[in-house]
Amino acid sequence: MNTVIQFIHPGLEHTSKTGTIWNSGPHRRKYLKVKGDFLKNLDSNPQNDSLYFWGEWEAQSEAYPINNNEPDFPKTIFSPHYNLPIGNVNTDPFIFGNQFYYSFCRQPNSPLLRNLIAGDIILFGSCINHEFALDTLFVVSNEMRKYKLLDTPRLKKEFSKTFFDVTLSPLKSISCKQDNSCINEKHNLEKICLTPKQTTQYKNDFKIYNGVMYYEKKKYSNIFSYSPCLTGDKGESGFKRPIININKIITPNLSQHFKKTEKQDTLNIWNQITEKVLQEGFSLLINTDLPTIK
Repeated sequence: MNTVIQFIHPGLEHTSKTGTIWNSGPHRRKYLKVKGDFLKNLDSNPQNDSLYFWGEWEAQSEAYPINNNEPDFPKTIFSPHYNLPIGNVNTDPFIFGNQFYYSFCRQPNSPLLRNLIAGDIILFGSCINHEFALDTLFVVSNEMRKYKLLDTPRLKKEFSKTFFDVTLSPLKSISCKQDNSCINEKHNLEKICLTPKQTTQYKNDFKIYNGVMYYEKKKYSNIFSYSPCLTGDKGESGFKRPIININKIITPNLSQHFKKTEKQDTLNIWNQITEKVLQEGFSLLINTDLPTIK
């Protein structure tokens, strides 16, 4: 038996102005377009195409307006990339490439989130019109990397350059904002320093959790991480994020933080959610090309 977490993150969409630069304000969502692999259904083989999906990408993007005024549909398609220097807002969860990661968000104040176990499910989504809109279903793998914030620069060789640059490296912005003697290019790229108060606040070990990916599903009762998506021409007009409501698991009007439900049959819950997503006409994004420096 495992834990299911309804994890709320901000649901507002980036505008064509805020989404083209590296975000320096509150987190937002983007309606993203990337090449990648997807499943039409649970019996089909993976196919490759342009994938459209809702997610977090706080680095730069190209923006393409959508001529669609339907409520809760996106206004912009974003094609993700990034430029140096690194910005100060990170992307978490990271659902690009052939490995999904969840690494920091809300972990500092939550022992639960620092101690997830294989098979736990995180439902990343937002409160939209008093309902829970899903953008990523993340199944926790038994592969995870424990780290301390001060050690973050040492992780550079262990992960893809994109993941390190857009998710781990921006964590340096937690510190050094008040001490001008500490802000220089070399320091920002190679080191994190903390004030005494921050040293206490961030003394805990954090964890970079791998998501269970499609290719390893047999190790996890055939469940895996994915994002609802549309493919090819179907995605060009955008879509509403699917609404999920499971009694006692989902609180529809939960608008911040997260809700945990322990001792759950996660296989049954995964099947319920995935069946609804597929019935609504979505495909399942299972990996993508990695955004790169442009």
